[in-house]
Amino acid sequence: MKYTYPLLGFPLFGCLLAFIISMPDGKTQTVYGISTFPHSLYEIDITGCSCSFSNIANITYGGNVSICPDGSVYQIVIGDIYQTDISTGASTLIFSAPGVGSTSASLCPGNGIFYALVYSPTNSTLYHYNTNSGTVQNVGTVTYPAVSDMTFYNGNVYYYTWGGIVQLDLSNPANSTIVATVPGNLPIQGLTASPYCGYLLASPFSPAVLYLINITDGTVIELCQTPSGPHGMYLTSLFEHTPACTSTLDLDCDGS
Repeated sequence: MKYTYPLLGFPLFGCLLAFIISMPDGKTQTVYGISTFPHSLYEIDITGCSCSFSNIANITYGGNVSICPDGSVYQIVIGDIYQTDISTGASTLIFSAPGVGSTSASLCPGNGIFYALVYSPTNSTLYHYNTNSGTVQNVGTVTYPAVSDMTFYNGNVYYYTWGGIVQLDLSNPANSTIVATVPGNLPIQGLTASPYCGYLLASPFSPAVLYLINITDGTVIELCQTPSGPHGMYLTSLFEHTPACTSTLDLDCDGS
């Protein structure tokens, strides 16, 4: 089923999905999103001033999602890594890590390497997975609780904590810092790179909308509503593995 909504373009706060975003040069990049309730996989096409959403399939798990540079999609559920078939929504267990705990965010740099953050109310613990050697390492603790996905953007790693965007140091989590303050304590759960220079794409637990968050000053712009019910989605995008942004943001949709 496909849904189309106009872009809203109002400063506000965040949602989460799966989508194909059309670039100005005619190329497309794919973003995937998994809705929280029910668990569904979506594609989204943002063209001009409208967002189109296609429900691909039902999916087993509704948690964090990450994409590797080769386009393969994974979820880390209670420490275990599942590969998600983006055509059917089927999940296949590829690596088991009992004892890691409930993972709130995941990341895939590629070549069998994964990262996951385990949430607690006061901090988060970073884990490094090497599926080639079959090892999992506790890298350390970051002060800021991870309440959203992790994402690459221009070679750095970011996630959302209450009130701001954190730049995560993968080698020494204690060195992580808040780089942008976001107003309103938004309940962001989905986060990925966007095609727009300086903005991350975000989705809150509620309401069901899509947002762009400025990585420098924390400005929040509402793009459009989504068909994901009362809740948002988890989100990942091949823009995470693109070296640089390709488009500036046209808030009034007049092409200028």
